Amino acid sequence: MMMPLQRKTKVIWSLSSSRLQESLLADLPEKDIGALSLLYASSAHSETLAFLEKRSTAAKSTQKKEVPLLVDFCSHPAVTIVSLEAPLTLQVGEDIKLVRNPSSTAGEIQIVCEEWSLFFSVGGYIHLGSGSVVLSVLEVEQDQVKARVVHEGILRAEEQLYNLDFFSAHQALFLSALSTLPLQAVDYLVLPATLEAAHIQAIQHKMEKYGAQAPWILLRIASPDSFHTLEACLPWVKGVVISRLHLALTGDAASVPILTKRVTQLCNEQAKIVILASEMLASMRDKPTPTRAEVSDIANAVIDGVDAVTLAEELIAGAYEDRALQVCNNIIEDLEDHSEIGSNWRKRELPILNVLDAVSYHSYQTALRVGAKAIVCITQNGNTALRLASFRPKMPIVAVTFSESTKRKLSLIRGVIAVTLEGSPNLDTVLPSMQVLLKRDQWFASGDRIVFVSVSISSMGTESSNLFTVQEIE
Repeated sequence: MMMPLQRKTKVIWSLSSSRLQESLLADLPEKDIGALSLLYASSAHSETLAFLEKRSTAAKSTQKKEVPLLVDFCSHPAVTIVSLEAPLTLQVGEDIKLVRNPSSTAGEIQIVCEEWSLFFSVGGYIHLGSGSVVLSVLEVEQDQVKARVVHEGILRAEEQLYNLDFFSAHQALFLSALSTLPLQAVDYLVLPATLEAAHIQAIQHKMEKYGAQAPWILLRIASPDSFHTLEACLPWVKGVVISRLHLALTGDAASVPILTKRVTQLCNEQAKIVILASEMLASMRDKPTPTRAEVSDIANAVIDGVDAVTLAEELIAGAYEDRALQVCNNIIEDLEDHSEIGSNWRKRELPILNVLDAVSYHSYQTALRVGAKAIVCITQNGNTALRLASFRPKMPIVAVTFSESTKRKLSLIRGVIAVTLEGSPNLDTVLPSMQVLLKRDQWFASGDRIVFVSVSISSMGTESSNLFTVQEIE
């Protein structure tokens, strides 16, 4: 028997919290996704709260597959140009009006904005589309905004508007909202990389009351400045989300590819999760097939070694959302099926600083040399699985844990298949139970080799469990 086909790179489905529907919880297990990313909006706080409470209750009563949930506190309100009869060329110094309710006045552009009073502020800057047009806000009224063009370009219908200072201007509001949500129902929190390390530590401390159910923190890299401070913050978080759109808006667009690769390699080297976001397959909102550039975009992300890619939020509002998901999964499957294609980076030989580093590295090397079908590890908090996955082995990593919450989190990691075992995590009972589980699900044939890893789980017997062994399936 062979292990069932599993995509190593995961696909994340994203939607705004303002678009939450009653049927979402029931529909999620049926979707072929690795995780759901919920883009938090303060205007939909009550809807988000109700959704998380229902998810927390449903997790106790359902036997269906649970999809990991990310709540992204770095999202911007959905602000979209409603319609334009034809592309509009804007010149530097030109004044325009952004309005909710259009009139016959010349120079008005109708938009849809979820959080009008928060999004616009006098003196702030608004980026349109990919950043080709930049506006300076002059006046803000209840239903209209007067702005001046400071960077000229062409404006088209359905383009998005972005306020790059939105989170920093309302940081206290978002952090206050975070404290009112049932975080035991959340697997990952996405916070801005602009937060200082001390602030991140304080948030981690507040979440200690949730124990193993506390969400893991990811930092959103959205500007060149956040990249430069990333290394100081990485020890306090589980990984990053790279927002290429915002990197392009806040810096030189030409530098985005190399910044993306540098962040990806840094995270892989330090056993951190890396998720690539921004406009993946965005054209499929209105078209049944992606562009060649979009296909190459996803393929390069897989080769770079990311854990997951996030599909564009715009797909939810289009007619081809399910087809886009299938296309993305097909691209990943096709690429990963060609195992001769290696990563775009080479893992540097880092110093071994602790027992986890030593056992993980040498167990990985042993698995390569003996031709192991899989690396099987026991992990309570996920650290062993993260370290093993950072080597990006060709064989799968079966992460055996004792917590459904940890299982959900681990299922987002590249190349990891997470399973749970019931009962006490005692080494004498874990090994036989693990063999039964692997044979029951028909993942291996008799004689298949696996490398079994267990690192410093003090509750697993009275002696040290810092070990790895080569075993054959009976």
